[in-house]
Amino acid sequence: MWCKASSRKHKRWEGDAVLVARGRTVVLKDMEGRDIGRGAGYKASELESLCEGQTLMVGGKQIEVMGVISDEDYAKGRCFQNAAVETPAETVLKAPVYRPVSKSFTKPALKGGALTDSEPEKPICKPRHDLNAPGALVMPRPTTDHQWLYNKSGSPLVDVVIDPHLTNHLRPHQKEGVVFLYECLMGMRLPGRCGAILADEMGLGKTLQCVCVLWTLLRQGPYGGRPVLKRALVVCPGSLVKNWAAEFNKWLGRERISVYTVDQDHRVEDFVSSPLCSVMVISYEMLLRSVDQLKELEFGVLICDEGHRLKNSNIKTAGALTALSCERRLILTGTPVQNDLQEFYSIIEFVNPGILGTSAAYRKIYEEPILRSRQPTCTEEERCIGEERAAELFRLTGVFTLRRTQEIINQYLSERIEWTVFCKPTELQLRLYGVLLATRPIRACLSGARTHTYTHSPHLACINALKKLCNHPGLLYNTLQEKSDEMFEDGIMELFPEGYSTGAFSTADSGKLLVLTDLLSAIQHVNRTDRYHIYNCCPTSLQTSSYLKGFHIKKLLQLLTNLINEKENVFVRVAIYTEELTTQSGKNMEQIKLNKVIYFNIFGFVKEIEEDTGRACQLGRHCDSTASFPQRVSMSELMHWRHFSGDVQSYDDIYLNHARNNITYAFQSTTSKSQTTV
Repeated sequence: MWCKASSRKHKRWEGDAVLVARGRTVVLKDMEGRDIGRGAGYKASELESLCEGQTLMVGGKQIEVMGVISDEDYAKGRCFQNAAVETPAETVLKAPVYRPVSKSFTKPALKGGALTDSEPEKPICKPRHDLNAPGALVMPRPTTDHQWLYNKSGSPLVDVVIDPHLTNHLRPHQKEGVVFLYECLMGMRLPGRCGAILADEMGLGKTLQCVCVLWTLLRQGPYGGRPVLKRALVVCPGSLVKNWAAEFNKWLGRERISVYTVDQDHRVEDFVSSPLCSVMVISYEMLLRSVDQLKELEFGVLICDEGHRLKNSNIKTAGALTALSCERRLILTGTPVQNDLQEFYSIIEFVNPGILGTSAAYRKIYEEPILRSRQPTCTEEERCIGEERAAELFRLTGVFTLRRTQEIINQYLSERIEWTVFCKPTELQLRLYGVLLATRPIRACLSGARTHTYTHSPHLACINALKKLCNHPGLLYNTLQEKSDEMFEDGIMELFPEGYSTGAFSTADSGKLLVLTDLLSAIQHVNRTDRYHIYNCCPTSLQTSSYLKGFHIKKLLQLLTNLINEKENVFVRVAIYTEELTTQSGKNMEQIKLNKVIYFNIFGFVKEIEEDTGRACQLGRHCDSTASFPQRVSMSELMHWRHFSGDVQSYDDIYLNHARNNITYAFQSTTSKSQTTV
């Protein structure tokens, strides 16, 4: 305990604190990890002999020792936590043997044959489905503490059994996920908290697991068999609203459940007049418009698909969702940690508010020590403390966070082949590339110069110019023609053919386009059933592929999805050329039955491309190959290896505790023997 220094006999203690002693110096930290006092010049023997009840002056504050903290508790940060979170024991999925309830004792008849007045027998509650059937998936029974909190009426316990119609479609990892979500949403893993995060990678069936849990809680319950939920709210991106409704109809059928999708034709107000609909699916955009109407409705559970959108607690979407009075919250995301640990705190705070303390305490206790331990100049003590804090953080959050990778389903997937085709540049591209490398801006970047008279930051401009040249010289021509700062010399324009001034670009001027055109032509003649997704970030670099113009993005992609899935022999060539369309189209790949992916240009949308490759190569789909087209010995190859080698530090890997292998760039040598050159 600590208080301001005073001569009063009865001190007014202001709060608890932690005193850290190193040699002859001490640091006083409050329970949020902030430094509130420092002192030096103490005798080492005096600090070592401190015990319970003794006092000490530190930086104008008087402290009284209440106990000694072990090195392990301080390293893990447990001394700053109000209550420890215990990891529950592993759940056993074996179905218990059901024993019928025995009849209550009945008094014998009295003299004369008269019977005593007895209370009517209570009806025997039985499980909705046979829990002794082969392959039955039975949920864990609530503990005594859980019954004390949630079964005030003393209703009899009833085993909750997943509908066999759904159980037959679940794989082992999905059954574990269903049990995990059931325990979290029922408050069995953390007393008084009903939030969860399902952070499985793409293709592991997060939607199916949610459908199973929702259907179970809407029809069953552990106390008297009463359903736990009456209504459920699913919030997702606009392009996935129809997909969620289709998933419910696919696994349950319209005769079992009715899903209400909110769009321009179906308003939130009409949901009240639809008593048969127990699940509402709404987009994040429509939720912001209808948040006042949603506050008037009572939902038993809130599911947020693509939940990494809530990585910032200050955005309107997060505020609107937090305003809904719903205790059970579930986030679905394939990337629980994207950029930094503060974003991870935001989604944790949404599902289980206050479990990690305030944002300032989280930053001092966990985030800063973890980041400090990953610096090259960190001390051994900082490294040890950072590792212990990271382990403790992920132990606390692991109680309600489930993360699996695609490694657990590799045995069910067809063999996936990845090809990297290094395309030979054309003569025009080689000539322009050599001239660009000799320009002043690029030479200044390569020499490490810090000041430039012509621009403040030429690095991104130089990378962008080389990137466009690798795709097609016409992209560089348009950039130089529209530039007003004259960053590059005017002599470069003289190297372009005369036809470029009219905008007539030729496929023969791009090595990557030549290879792509020949590849698509050959595939179309060999196998027209293959369906490709071509990624590109430049609108004019894929003149030979069909464009998606003139339609609203979401409606257009839904039409494209239906067209591809209805016609088996359709040959798909899709050019993605805007950030919004790239993101929306990637999410629609959950519905499109594509089996091949081509990366024409990989300079942007890193996370989306990784996720969409997983969508194309997942359970129930035949995905046998992916291909990428970097240009050999160029900026294109360097960016290719930075993207696919995993050189950039990822918090997802830290979260999964996977080690990274050191990768050597192929750009460091003039050839790549392990790759194919065309």
